[in-house]
Amino acid sequence: MNIKNIGIFVSILLMTSPLISAIGTENHWKNNVEIPIDKSDWIQLDKIISSDGTSYDEFGNSVSIDGDYAIVGAYCDNGCTGSAYIFKKEGSTWNEQAKLIPSDAESGDYAGLSVSISGDYAIIGAPVGEAAYVFIRSGSSWTQQAKLTATGGGEVDMFGWSVAISGEYAIVGGTNYDHARGAAFVFKRTSTTWNQEAKLLASDGSSDDKFGYVDINGDIAIVGAYSNDNDNGVNAGAAYIFKRETSGYWYQYSKLIASDGASEDYFGVDVSIIDDYAVIGALGDDGKKGSAYIFRYIDGVGWQQMAKLTASDGVANDRFGNSVSIYQNYVAVGAFFDDSNTGSAYIFKDDGSNWVQEAKLIASDGAADDIFGISVSIDENNIIVGARTDDNENGVDAGSAYFFLKSGAKICCDGNLAWSSVKPNSEVTGNFQISNCGEEGSLLNWELDSVPIWGVWELSPDSGTDLAYGESITIEVTVTAPPDENTEFSGKVKIINSDDPSDYCEIDVLLNTPRSTFKYSKLNLLNLIFNLLIEKSGFINHD
Repeated sequence: MNIKNIGIFVSILLMTSPLISAIGTENHWKNNVEIPIDKSDWIQLDKIISSDGTSYDEFGNSVSIDGDYAIVGAYCDNGCTGSAYIFKKEGSTWNEQAKLIPSDAESGDYAGLSVSISGDYAIIGAPVGEAAYVFIRSGSSWTQQAKLTATGGGEVDMFGWSVAISGEYAIVGGTNYDHARGAAFVFKRTSTTWNQEAKLLASDGSSDDKFGYVDINGDIAIVGAYSNDNDNGVNAGAAYIFKRETSGYWYQYSKLIASDGASEDYFGVDVSIIDDYAVIGALGDDGKKGSAYIFRYIDGVGWQQMAKLTASDGVANDRFGNSVSIYQNYVAVGAFFDDSNTGSAYIFKDDGSNWVQEAKLIASDGAADDIFGISVSIDENNIIVGARTDDNENGVDAGSAYFFLKSGAKICCDGNLAWSSVKPNSEVTGNFQISNCGEEGSLLNWELDSVPIWGVWELSPDSGTDLAYGESITIEVTVTAPPDENTEFSGKVKIINSDDPSDYCEIDVLLNTPRSTFKYSKLNLLNLIFNLLIEKSGFINHD
């Protein structure tokens, strides 16, 4: 998983932003991850803000997600010392687990301008402080494991402007290295120690290329240089693929440019890579309407452009492509200036022959100048989108982030629960089945929502996760009947999709208890019969 930051260049980006006034012309965030999906609606699962946020923190300027964990940067927290927050998914809610602050952070370091998370490790870039920090999780606690600095760097490299982490590797971009030619630095973890393994430079790099927007996936790295001048024009932009040999040597494998690129496209402003696929943003394309490009590595051929992505409703100045994230055949792209800078994000899917737009995501409470989409990150069936200038209870421009879910799962029930002539206060048992009847590739998380109000109910299990498409599970039921006699009880057992409570199924329930019967002894029974016979024969006179 990975992320970056934002990397914007145009002073129009946010003229009042403390990032612009302090650093100058850059301002961009990144991320990468993964997601299996298919055609159906996406739902906004949660909105998060920091527990201690204040105005102008710009929480959400960078985001990254991996499994049940996400990290969100707030680079202007506490006088722009900066910080990052870890969130953990619990059911359908994302809860804050930890706040990460570098041990030697100082005011103006901008820690959290870039963030990335992979497994139990997270990395935070602090470009003004010329450092990046690695944190490790143990249980629910996160502690700083290492401070990374550049060997062979300069004094104002903006080392930490972009970061990514994947397994035992981390990569840190320094876009201002050598008169903004830019550089990237690869670190490898051995046990608990992180050591610099390589310094990456573009083979044809020159001043003001802004090389240094990074992502990494195992032994392959990609670095964007959005201001690179090339055959496509001035500031057309480029991206570079690097590969690691078993010896630990990293070499430039390929330089990528857009097939239809032009001046001021800023191709490379954000990058994401996983396995044989890469996506590269070009937010300046077509009057800053923006675009993104899909590349694929083909054995014997190399990296080839496969598709160009644009928003179905895009207009000039949307800045589509400012943030990108890819996983297998899914891509997320941010367009933070869409709709009066309210912002949006788009999901694309490779259907086997073409990359098609599957969804457009907007915040449920979005407003002008929220710049929702400034950062995006996608993993499994979750996507997180940052809105760093959202106004909320934490204050003006405090920032927020939104989680969306697209599982394609649907819950179905089969069976019923019916018991007759049940003795009051006695136990009965039964079962029914639930299944994932949604879409291929989906995973269902489910839980018991409600049972009838009568009796005492036990279901085993009463919740579950990751029920694959087409699979079913048997739910065993034990009920203690009510004490009432000669009564019929009915109701329903309701099971819900934990990720989308509007998706549920119900099982019909029916239970009845009989009228109590009086037990006679043989003698009592004979006396009763004798008396009835006498009464019927007239020996007993009622007059």
